[in-house]
Amino acid sequence: MSNLRSTFESILDHQIQVAADSLLAGGWLLETGLTPDLKVVRTQLGPQEVPLPDGLQFALTAAASVGTAWEWKGELANALAWYEFGALSWRGGRQFRHFMDEDPPDIGARSAAGGNQLKAAICADRVGELDRAKQLYGWANHNYSFTSQEVAYYREGQSQVLWEFLPFKAYALACLEDWEQALAVAEQVSRIVEADRRAQSSEAYREPLQVLAVVRALVRNEVDPSEENRRRAIEALDPQSVASRIHGSHLISLLYLYNLRARHPDLANPAPEELPPGERARRGSEACISWFARVGLTLDGTAESLRLLDSRAAEVGPYLTAVQDEKTAIFLLGSYLGEVIKAELAGGKWVFEGNDLAQWKLDWEMGEAGFHILPFKEAARRTRGDDKFRLYDVWTQAEQTYVRLGLNAKYAD
Repeated sequence: MSNLRSTFESILDHQIQVAADSLLAGGWLLETGLTPDLKVVRTQLGPQEVPLPDGLQFALTAAASVGTAWEWKGELANALAWYEFGALSWRGGRQFRHFMDEDPPDIGARSAAGGNQLKAAICADRVGELDRAKQLYGWANHNYSFTSQEVAYYREGQSQVLWEFLPFKAYALACLEDWEQALAVAEQVSRIVEADRRAQSSEAYREPLQVLAVVRALVRNEVDPSEENRRRAIEALDPQSVASRIHGSHLISLLYLYNLRARHPDLANPAPEELPPGERARRGSEACISWFARVGLTLDGTAESLRLLDSRAAEVGPYLTAVQDEKTAIFLLGSYLGEVIKAELAGGKWVFEGNDLAQWKLDWEMGEAGFHILPFKEAARRTRGDDKFRLYDVWTQAEQTYVRLGLNAKYAD
């Protein structure tokens, strides 16, 4: 855990640039942008086992993540260009050729093939190559399978092997729309996770568990479309559900999440009354920025902007309550406060429980520890004119706690 503070945006920019530079050096990058020249690239591709030029292999391996980075930035055309490139990352059959006579191959060989196939399947899915995606999902499902003897063996002291791989089997089955089997696998691995303290406490290996939580909620809703299961599926498909302090895990988990969002637009884009907490807070923050722009206060989403609000404290509460009822004013300001802190301190998730706005929170898990802040409770103090209160102090206290607990979690891992 090299970064205690969020540098997610810069990580994405770096990943995009490095992959693009690798293509540029080999003449495989379009002159018009930072995307692959697929016509040229396809002339370089042979069977899966035939080595590619180093720069091309690097960029192809990174393609799915680069596509995800572009999608996070809202550049869908660039994302789809990289996903189309990423769909070429698996060019073989169900297994690497040198393992074809083994049934089943070693678990390492299976997971290597399955992992490559699943990412290629997602990329193909995103660009409409549906038959190819279905084939790849089927192969990934096969390669992420365990025999009953293997399950019994690994459950005795090595259950991490199971919960690292089986969530991706459940994911492949969900994309094949084999809902009953996907649910059976998701529930099986959930029981394994619940019995493994390391899975509960460690910040390492988060993406399999994040993928598991999303798939489990989704397939439960498909098998039993109750109102509660729909609510949970909507929340699971919200991008904040895979937020993490580990930037690599966050990016890879977003790859899997964005694909499911594209496959289930009714859950990814629910009606206003069904919006999950993360999206409600995001919209509240945007509305807050718009309201203050009308009186000449430009908020840019940074911690320093909280100082600006503090410097105009006498105007903040009266202005908000003049244009909105008090509860809405508190929600707008609290959303902005929370979104600022959430952007700076990676891994935070909004939790709205009950009807008491003051108790709605922004929560961070840090291994076995964690902490939360109550942005709306704090915003109420500013809205109601507490002269001694400073929004910037909420930020500094959150930052100090985050760094202290983050160090503890790092050394515990």
